[in-house]
Amino acid sequence: MRVLVTRPEADSQAMAAGLAALGIEAIVAPMLRIVPEPKGAEQLPAALEGVRALLFTSANGVAAFAALHARRDWPVLAVGPATEAAARDAGFAEVHSADGDQAALVRLVAERFEPGPQPLLHASGEAVAGDLAAALAERGFAVRRVVLYRAEPVGEIPAAARAALTEGTLDGVLLFSPRTAERFVALAKDAGEGILPRLPVAYCLSPAVAEAASPLPWRAVRVAEEPNLPTLLRLVESDRPNDKETAMKEPEPAANGAVEAPPPAPAAAPAPTRATVSLAATVAVAALVALAIGLSAPLWRGIFGLDGRAPAATVDLGPLEARIGALERRPPPDTAPLSDAIRRLQADIARLSERPTSDPALTAEVQRIRGMIDGLTRRLAETETAMRDNRLRDRIGERALVAVTALRNAAERGPFPGELEAARAALAEDAAAKEAIEALAPYADKGVPDAGQIARRFDLQSAAIIQAARRTPDGDWVDRTVERMSSVLTVRRVEQPVAGTPDAHVATAEKALAARDVAAALEALAPIRDAVSRAAPQWLADAEARRAVDTATTRAARRVAAILGQDR
Repeated sequence: MRVLVTRPEADSQAMAAGLAALGIEAIVAPMLRIVPEPKGAEQLPAALEGVRALLFTSANGVAAFAALHARRDWPVLAVGPATEAAARDAGFAEVHSADGDQAALVRLVAERFEPGPQPLLHASGEAVAGDLAAALAERGFAVRRVVLYRAEPVGEIPAAARAALTEGTLDGVLLFSPRTAERFVALAKDAGEGILPRLPVAYCLSPAVAEAASPLPWRAVRVAEEPNLPTLLRLVESDRPNDKETAMKEPEPAANGAVEAPPPAPAAAPAPTRATVSLAATVAVAALVALAIGLSAPLWRGIFGLDGRAPAATVDLGPLEARIGALERRPPPDTAPLSDAIRRLQADIARLSERPTSDPALTAEVQRIRGMIDGLTRRLAETETAMRDNRLRDRIGERALVAVTALRNAAERGPFPGELEAARAALAEDAAAKEAIEALAPYADKGVPDAGQIARRFDLQSAAIIQAARRTPDGDWVDRTVERMSSVLTVRRVEQPVAGTPDAHVATAEKALAARDVAAALEALAPIRDAVSRAAPQWLADAEARRAVDTATTRAARRVAAILGQDR
């Protein structure tokens, strides 16, 4: 299946990777271009004063904010998993994700915070769907909105997308907003008759998007049952052709023994992923050669001069391009017959190579075809590996992504036994992900304190930690006198602490905890760990548990991203 994705460039590239994991090829054709909003950059410092959390409703909002401000210690509430991932990639440590729409984000805010006058900051684009501030105001929350970017319409359909539309090789166009749909309509009308008669199915996020797309003569218009990305992608996947119904048939030899190219595939036939294309080329070459083996005596004698005639200079692979063009639109077959055909061909070449000959053309031709067979063998092995990966993606897919996201969110705020079991079930087939998930088992029933709690408790115990680090139980009376004076007068320096002293280690840890980076705080305290253990044993145990949980959930999330092909 082959579709056009019309979101802005960064969003479309990420979505293309996700669609590839489902076996759907995506051509990126942004209808809008993201550009910074200078006024928002000027307003941001004042807008941030006194805020208690950041609200992001798109990955573009995260990117725009991160480019303007270095601080990362605010809690972040993201509209969905993609925006959450963008926030984590930007360096935010405390990130919570809703289920993908405004209503879910409002519910998440209400779960995480008490209503009150301290504002939340919504970093957004110029155009937004719905009124997030009004929805939160109804629940007693104050929201400031600052516009950090805007989306400008592009001037034309990209060349690759236009070619696919003109050739009629697309199965669908994904439209995510009325504005995107309106721009596509305008550009398609400008392109004229080269595109309009071959328009595929329009997959629309909402009825409003479908209305905006309606002026064009689509093959059909389909609307997601709910206005969110997962529902739209499930709608697209439901239309993907059944592999069994479109399984490739082996070509039949013509009466004269030549291999005929099959008729061209229908215009809307599905296009393969990269792995499928690679296998299609393998199938094309191997089918030609395997048929040569099947016809065996006449053809091989003609090629290699075994009937006394002069040998041909090259094997005629004339039909190859036509074969590949047709096969690339079909799902890959079982690779076992191809493996058998290549082995038989290797055996025949080995026997032919044993024949004595003084003809350099024949020797060169044998070597050339042997090289071609070696290449086919490598490509087949690569394709089989890619197919295994694709099958793993199909089995794990969205279920694993949802399970790991839910696990990360639950592990940040309390016990998570149910989420742990769900993640175990979703990732049982992958050893690396399973190992990361099992590392969370000791903490699931009771949970661990979040980074904010760890930071607040450290503030209360930092003085005791410094005093413990300064203490010298075995020192002489001077050491003990200095220790007693320090405990009565002060345990912290007012000026910049000297590097390598307990004050400096604690100051570095405090800075890390302000950014909700528990792992960095523990690393800063490593030189005085014994003192921390004496002065604040429970804090140390909780901080190490927090680090272990964060490390395990991050490993699991990265493994799922790798499985889905989103780690590039």
